[in-house]
Amino acid sequence: MKLQHFDCCWFIINNYILYHKIQSSSKFNKDIKKISTYALDILREYCFPGNVRELRNLCERLTILLSGRTIEPENLPHEFHSRDETTMFSLPDVGISLETLEADLIHQALQRTNGNRSQSARLLGISRDTLMYRIQKHGLVAH
Repeated sequence: MKLQHFDCCWFIINNYILYHKIQSSSKFNKDIKKISTYALDILREYCFPGNVRELRNLCERLTILLSGRTIEPENLPHEFHSRDETTMFSLPDVGISLETLEADLIHQALQRTNGNRSQSARLLGISRDTLMYRIQKHGLVAH
């Protein structure tokens, strides 16, 4: 079960951590006091390349290492903080017009898909409705 495929990933994480707190207090005789909002936000944004077992292992490790303490972002493994390594674009030193970039990417997606708006939306990682709104916003015409 890949966590990255769920829109409700945060729900799974919240409930699993709560469940694990209860289980770990009896299994390890240790308890996590709480998880800070910032640490929980990082967990929610993380695309788990593994599965639920990866989350379970993380919860067990944090429970054992941080018994009785609040889990903060700095307590999470390094891979939770290294989102910059996957950045595909670099901001030019002179800056960029985000509006122009967005319009250009939409135009490229429409060209690549011969004007198919559903396929273009998938390429851009947005819903078809969002694509339609942005096409109108930029005054673009689909082929």
